Amino acid sequence: MTVVSEAPSPEPHRWLVPARRPPVWTDRVEVLLWVTILALSVLTPAQDAAGVANAPFKGELASLIGEGGICVFKRVTKLQCAGCGLTRSFVQLGNGRLGAALALHPLAPLVFAWVLWRLIESTTFCATGRRLALPVSNRWRWRYYGVLGAGLLALAAWRIGGGLLGLA
Repeated sequence: MTVVSEAPSPEPHRWLVPARRPPVWTDRVEVLLWVTILALSVLTPAQDAAGVANAPFKGELASLIGEGGICVFKRVTKLQCAGCGLTRSFVQLGNGRLGAALALHPLAPLVFAWVLWRLIESTTFCATGRRLALPVSNRWRWRYYGVLGAGLLALAAWRIGGGLLGLA
């Protein structure tokens, strides 16, 4: 008598782990937020009619609140903050223009990658009720956040310092 041994079946969904709680409506809102941000970055033309880097609803906002955009800091001080250019940079990335995106905001590709990751992570949770098992330790994730935060602080100091000294 011959015994046929079956190959062990791979563990299903080993990259998914049980979540501490089921998805709730705020998790679905988070997915909607990330989808909206990425959709706007892809659907907005890279340049407006004048050939300037574009942002979603740029013309409509300018007619409602005037020049200077929605940044309160820039409207009050006339100086760029650490986030100035991030929206236009996302549009450039969504249109495949990495060089233009880096010129507008040097940290945009890191933030864009984080938004893509959050979309994947939150969509997976809402669809399966399970969390992604990250191959990256929390220590490395917090280092990523630290580099991003330090970069934003350095960029803010550079922009504000340059503006105050008349270099920007």
